[in-house]
Amino acid sequence: HYTMHIQTRLDPKILEAAKRAAELAGSSLSEYLRKLVQRDVESPHEGNEGVEGGGTSDGETDRIR
Repeated sequence: HYTMHIQTRLDPKILEAAKRAAELAGSSLSEYLRKLVQRDVESPHEGNEGVEGGGTSDGETDRIR
């Protein structure tokens, strides 16, 4: 495992929704986001071939948006 620190800006409404979702999942916001990213890159779905492919030109996948 590798620890990294990321800074990003989120729309306030998205941030509050993510905080609520993390609370409902019984985890911290950072753990919730880590699991979300892990699930996104490990689960093949339309437009995403895992870590190597998928996503849009701005680096996002449809699942995360």
